[in-house]
Amino acid sequence: MDSVLVVSVLSLLGFSAVMVFSATLGTHGSGSSVLPLVKHLFSIGLGLSVALLVSLVDVAVWQKLSRILMPLGMLLLLLLLVPGIGREVNGSTRWFPVGPLQFQPSEVVKVFVVLYLANHCANRSGELGLFRAGIVEPLFVFTGVATLLLLEPDYGCTAVILITVLGMLFLAGTRLVYIGGAMLTGLLALGVLVLVSPYRLQRVVSFLDPWADPYGSGYQLVQALIALGSGEWFGVGLGASV
Repeated sequence: MDSVLVVSVLSLLGFSAVMVFSATLGTHGSGSSVLPLVKHLFSIGLGLSVALLVSLVDVAVWQKLSRILMPLGMLLLLLLLVPGIGREVNGSTRWFPVGPLQFQPSEVVKVFVVLYLANHCANRSGELGLFRAGIVEPLFVFTGVATLLLLEPDYGCTAVILITVLGMLFLAGTRLVYIGGAMLTGLLALGVLVLVSPYRLQRVVSFLDPWADPYGSGYQLVQALIALGSGEWFGVGLGASV
């Protein structure tokens, strides 16, 4: 086990718990200030348990499963688009209702894409310098996933998966000219999607000038700037910013 990775992850998880407690202190009424922290700690425990179980499975098993999990992930994304199955929130259908909980397929699809691509790079390591194996085949699978994600729509997850795919291909040895071309094409495509979506365009405009509407579309960014300006690098103390 990679001790540096373990220490880094545990440090980030501990820091996140402190930040959640500080940010939510006193915001949920008397006697319930620790509720968000409890939920966060439960999520951390669940995540660490799953990570431990995953680490116990041999890598060869994951290589075989990747061929099944990738189509399964795409099937889950496809089922979201069937009326009456997925749950729509704020114009986006990204969740399956599972009793009192909600399941978001795109989160597991991120993992499935990583498994698929890792298997592809391992099996075709000597061919990644070629156009087909190095960029066409991985992006063919990505395009299928991206199409289903954009129909939800989920632009953020699409961008995250694209960056992950290109980063993995770069580390595996795909030629930079192929990666650069794919990155440029992806950015242009996302740019077009932003331009044809008034909501996304408004978010970009708000990002460029949040002070134009500080109590509306630019509220979150303005508050972040104020927090950074007042707390600087080390903040104003736990719970003092609320």
